[in-house]
Amino acid sequence: MRTSNKILAFTLLIIVLIGAAVHLTLYGKYKSGHFTSEEQIKKLLFDSYSFTKIRYVNLKGLLNVRIITADKPKLEVNKIMMDKIYFHMVSDSLFVWGDTTVYALRKNNFGPIVENEELDLYITSGVPIETSYCILQVRGSGNPIAAPDYLFHISNTRLQLGEFKYLDSTIHYFNQVRIRASAQSQVSFTNKVDSLHAELINSFLTEDGGRLGYLDLNANDSSTVFLSGPDLQLIMPRNK
Repeated sequence: MRTSNKILAFTLLIIVLIGAAVHLTLYGKYKSGHFTSEEQIKKLLFDSYSFTKIRYVNLKGLLNVRIITADKPKLEVNKIMMDKIYFHMVSDSLFVWGDTTVYALRKNNFGPIVENEELDLYITSGVPIETSYCILQVRGSGNPIAAPDYLFHISNTRLQLGEFKYLDSTIHYFNQVRIRASAQSQVSFTNKVDSLHAELINSFLTEDGGRLGYLDLNANDSSTVFLSGPDLQLIMPRNK
């Protein structure tokens, strides 16, 4: 290995170790009682920005995004990533972007979003969200009566509806979700979606332990759909 590459690798290793040490220290303080809530820890790790109203969201080049339904919109960005994440408001539209060049290296990483989250986006139900070169995890509602609506137009994006079950076993619900996916996007769901309307253009749709109440699907020949079990029975009626 060339000397310059060794120096670069060593530098990256030091950065990772420092970040891990900070998170472990904060977690230790939390467990020992120095911090009494997750909210207190998050205030130390994230910078928070509140908005009066958001009617449209555009995300680009963001690899760890959690989208959470809330009455009051806000953006929380990990302080470690502050020099790599940018955003601005234009009227009532929020634009957030990062580095799109690294998406190809991460798009097939199906691991959970646990530490060093780049940002959490709290948004009201039904706001249109357009994305490119992103990896998104969307949280539903624990109350089926308050299940949110979502409208996505995604390109070169991996979108998961629901939390990873081995991190959060709580059942989350979605009401009506509309997705237009293109350019090798990947869509999966781990929780209960009451109504899914999906248009796939050279993209991929699969269940990941979730359940569908209704599916309206339009997919071109270059797209792949993989559904099994109860979900398949909703599309193809049982023989009497």
